[in-house]
Parts: sequence; structure tokens; C-alpha cells
Amino acid sequence: MSELKILSRFSHEKGFTLIEVIIALAVIAISMAAVINGVGKNVSNASYLREKTLAHWVALNKVVEIQLSDVAIDASEKKGETTLADLRWQWHVKISNTDIEAIKRLTIEIQREDGNEPLATVIAYVGQES
Repeated sequence: MSELKILSRFSHEKGFTLIEVIIALAVIAISMAAVINGVGKNVSNASYLREKTLAHWVALNKVVEIQLSDVAIDASEKKGETTLADLRWQWHVKISNTDIEAIKRLTIEIQREDGNEPLATVIAYVGQES
């Protein structure tokens, strides 16, 4: 009689059905896909911000080079390449006059060697002794 009580007790216990397990796995799979997608976007954004920061540094370095040069600054355009952080960068400097003769406006655009659009644009004003 005690065996019948034990068997009947186990036969009444409920477990997960196959459908419930499949639904739980589907929910976990969908949530993991969303997490992986979010992490991927974060990594891509971090890479873009790194390149944008480096491009800005290249532009600021170019401003300092122009400020420290002893050569007279005339309205002109210049292009060139430089390397920073083991990456090749193309720069384009446009020097234009302002209302004050001793002050020149620099517009510097920086892009990757293989890029189409500038990653950074810096506008600076440089004064020269007359």
C-alpha cells in the first residue's frame, strides 16, 4: 500500500512540458540576439569616436604647426598627408583673409586616407605680427 501512495504522489507532480521549454528557449534566444546587436553597435560607435578624436588631434596639430611656422601666412589652400596612431590622414587647409589684416582664418578638414568625408573640421584664427 505504501508503494501505491508513493507512485500516485509522483504521478500528480507537474513538470515543464515540451512547449513551455521551447517557448522559454525562444524568449532567451530573442533577448540574446538583442544584447548581441546592442554590443555590436557599441563597438562600432567606439571605433568611430576613436577615429573622430584622432582626426581632431591631427587638425589641432596642423593649427599649431602653422602658428609656430616663421613663414608668412597668405590666403591659400594646402593639402597633404600625415600619420598619427599608425593611421594615414589627409588634411586640407584653407587659409582666408579676415577684416583684420594681421589675422587669418584657417579651415582644416581631416579625413582618413581611404575615406570620402571629413571626420573633423576645425576653424581657427591665427594672428601674425605685421
